[in-house]
Amino acid sequence: MVRAFTTAEKVFMTTEFAKTGNKREVLRNWPFPTPIPTRAGLIKLIQKFERHGKLQNLKPEGRPRSVLTPINAGMVEQVCLAAPKNSVRRTSAELGIPKSSVFRMLKDLNKKAFLPTVVQSLTADDFVKR
Repeated sequence: MVRAFTTAEKVFMTTEFAKTGNKREVLRNWPFPTPIPTRAGLIKLIQKFERHGKLQNLKPEGRPRSVLTPINAGMVEQVCLAAPKNSVRRTSAELGIPKSSVFRMLKDLNKKAFLPTVVQSLTADDFVKR
């Protein structure tokens, strides 16, 4: 199993490589009780440091969520407080926000979605039959 380097280990590897310029010297002078990293792991860390100038892990890139803004969350919360019996579909239609985003916002607000169910109404004859 791959183990993540601690910050102290990362600092040691980059500073030692900057001093010596030799990857083998960095691994030979390893002062920590943890297992010595592989050359590939050291090279990867040095390349990442040279590219980004940081030793911390970078946030993964991806498509940002453009609908989940504090303004939209506030609007969803206001609509839910004003009309708690509105369905998620109706709320999304009123606000122009996708249904899945309304579900996600309700989950973030620790609220439950109202899902109406259609049932048949009972007539007077139904009571007699029972």
